[in-house]
Amino acid sequence: MVFGRFLEGAGLLVFSFFPIGYAAHLWRARLLSGWNGALARLAELTMCIATVVCVSEILGSLHAFRLAAVAPTFAVIGIAGSYAALQRSGRSLSTVVHQARESTYSVPPNTPRATLVGMVAVSVVGADWGARTVAAYHHGITSIDSLWYHLPFAARFVQQGTLLPIHYVDAGSATAFFPANSELFHALGIMFMGNDVLSPLINSGWAAMALLAGWCIGRPFGVAPVTLTGVSVLLATPGFVATQPGGAYDDIVGLALVLSCAALLVAAAAHDGPSRVFGQAVAALAAGVALGTKFTFIAPVAAFTVGIWILGRRGKRLFEGGIWLLLIALTGAFWYIRNWIDVGNPLPPLSINFGPIKLVSTVLTTPSSTVAHFLMSESAWKQYFLPGLRLSFGPAWWALLTFAAAGLVLGVVRGPGRATKMVAWVGIATGVAFIVTPQYLALFGVPLYFVANVRYVDPALVLGLVMLPINGIVLERKLASWLLAAYVGVLAVTQLDGTIWPIDLLTQRFAPPVGRADSLLGLGLALILLSVVLIFRSRPVHWVKRPPAIALVAVAIAVLLTGFGVQQFYLRNRYSQSNPVPNFAESDHITGSRIAVSGALTQVQYALYGSSLNNYVQYVGRAAPHGGYFPITSCSLWRQTLNAGHYQYVVVSTGFVSKRSLVSTLPFSYLTWTREDSAAVLIRHATISATTSLGAPVQYVGFSLFRLRGKLNPSGCSSIRNVVPTQP
Repeated sequence: MVFGRFLEGAGLLVFSFFPIGYAAHLWRARLLSGWNGALARLAELTMCIATVVCVSEILGSLHAFRLAAVAPTFAVIGIAGSYAALQRSGRSLSTVVHQARESTYSVPPNTPRATLVGMVAVSVVGADWGARTVAAYHHGITSIDSLWYHLPFAARFVQQGTLLPIHYVDAGSATAFFPANSELFHALGIMFMGNDVLSPLINSGWAAMALLAGWCIGRPFGVAPVTLTGVSVLLATPGFVATQPGGAYDDIVGLALVLSCAALLVAAAAHDGPSRVFGQAVAALAAGVALGTKFTFIAPVAAFTVGIWILGRRGKRLFEGGIWLLLIALTGAFWYIRNWIDVGNPLPPLSINFGPIKLVSTVLTTPSSTVAHFLMSESAWKQYFLPGLRLSFGPAWWALLTFAAAGLVLGVVRGPGRATKMVAWVGIATGVAFIVTPQYLALFGVPLYFVANVRYVDPALVLGLVMLPINGIVLERKLASWLLAAYVGVLAVTQLDGTIWPIDLLTQRFAPPVGRADSLLGLGLALILLSVVLIFRSRPVHWVKRPPAIALVAVAIAVLLTGFGVQQFYLRNRYSQSNPVPNFAESDHITGSRIAVSGALTQVQYALYGSSLNNYVQYVGRAAPHGGYFPITSCSLWRQTLNAGHYQYVVVSTGFVSKRSLVSTLPFSYLTWTREDSAAVLIRHATISATTSLGAPVQYVGFSLFRLRGKLNPSGCSSIRNVVPTQP
């Protein structure tokens, strides 16, 4: 039965997604017939992603985000699209007019030696990311934001069969209104497979897309290995390696889409006629999906939009700009429209007052601030900015930032064509937006979270790293090989950081490394992949003939058996240990239940969903006007809320305390309000040590699991006095 469910999920994945991929291939061949190789695959991949997002959002709006509706709908759309493309395959709608770039220098070919270096750089990224992915399959996904809201969003989408309800995951309002295009793909994996076995792999797919886009940007200029290595440099930085692989963080998603948008726009600018319009349209799909992925990608998408209008051809600016805006809205506006309908503001945390337009905003419990506010503070630079740059970008952070800044500045001055100059301007605008945009940065009046938030500037940095190799100065003076060597040097030095590998050469770490066994296995997988690629590249083009059907069947069986073995290993070990908070769902075999959570660190709640993700978990708070959500501050409201939610279990925590003994002796509110009711039975208690921020002293938090045998008694709260408020 278990293997049958796995086989069913794998079969439905092929049944649903293969037709969409084939349709994208046919339509790309018809609309962009002059595109081939890596660029063609990038365009097709972008079209597939946009289709999946749009169809999922439509079904989710109709309360039909369920396997019985999603799988056949994907298949039917793919088959219908393929049929329509084949019916018109006799003629192409686009022709290659010229391969022009607005420059006169000669373009050198991508040399085999440089290509080999680029492949090695990619294998380094594969090793870094592979180790984290192996660790996720060994222990479960443990990155905080993944457990806090990314994966709970995905699981709730599948549980409810709709994308419309706002899901509050903490005692605040901002997180609930985040766009969730990235979470859709995790939700689809959960839906098809019946568990989250695909989630640790999904971000590796986005990383591959980013690398593909990096190659495509440099390919027309003969420096594809250099631009590819530039992307590899950023993907291998400690902050990226510690957060993106093996989890559900969405920074890599937006980064891949922004890079793809840039690559597609540069390619489209080399053509006239329909190819230019269709190329820009596919780029708009990538930008729109990025817009619907994370608030931090509003700035680059807006900058791209302004650039499209400015660079539009005379007499066709309105048409091209209109197509761009339409496709942006189609792929990226869903979550903002949902917020607008629910609250009255597409960006509820932001107060929008523009002339007569005044939109309501959500009251936030956590104040925001900007990097610009601290730029003139010497202590902020010494204690937070410079150390944060070192921790996030590695020991060669200064070189990485220098190359990226040079790429953006020189791209504006000497970019080979208007499209590349526009991309450079987009990078600059994105960097400026990071500095001036409000974010959850400060605590106690200092930019404590800069080290974690600096990843929001990564889109600007990666655009600079890929713009520098194609700059006119670099190409005219034949400096590409020197720049490739410099990028490799930065990549090599970054590997010495203790975050990436369990070595002690450098003591400064963004986060602890994974275990030695996981690191070795990740390294081994990357070496195997590199060896396979080298073998195929060393053979003649026709060395690999079409394999016989029996060989394909054997490979398919091997993949299925291996995948099933990995899935079972993953589900057995997933959250078997307390990491980062106690997993009561596993230890007490809770399944198919409604679980309320509240208190410090309980927002890191995903493990409570269980291995089958059939527990309904909700952070308990009180509703406020305009979509607000606040902590509950009275015993009677606490008990009334638990009764109204029909919860069967409650997980509460204490606040942070400096001594372990205080966990048991202080009368924390949620714990006391629950424990003092006869309908609540304490099943399990655990205490963990934690730190509230980098460098802070160790503190302790207690967690308690209660089973509710019936309704709690709100009137019994009158006898409870002098509780200590539990801070979320």
